[in-house]
Amino acid sequence: MAQAAKAATPSSQPLDPALLERAQAWRDAAEALTVAQVELDERAAERWMPRVAAIEQARRDPATPPQLHRELVATLAALERVGLLAH
Repeated sequence: MAQAAKAATPSSQPLDPALLERAQAWRDAAEALTVAQVELDERAAERWMPRVAAIEQARRDPATPPQLHRELVATLAALERVGLLAH
């Protein structure tokens, strides 16, 4: 995801709709999680940590389009709310 976000800078290219849809799907999935689900699912962190690495990288990249950046920040906030991230 980070590579695709780098390739689509706000000034040079339009945001790839498939990339935005993937980010929205990740956000939706993260927002649907509950603390209880995370506590009971011993593989939740295993599933999310590779995504978190890509999300963090794209979020820090200044070339990430604002609309995509908002989705990434919302995903991280949702994961933090259920205890998958400690910030």
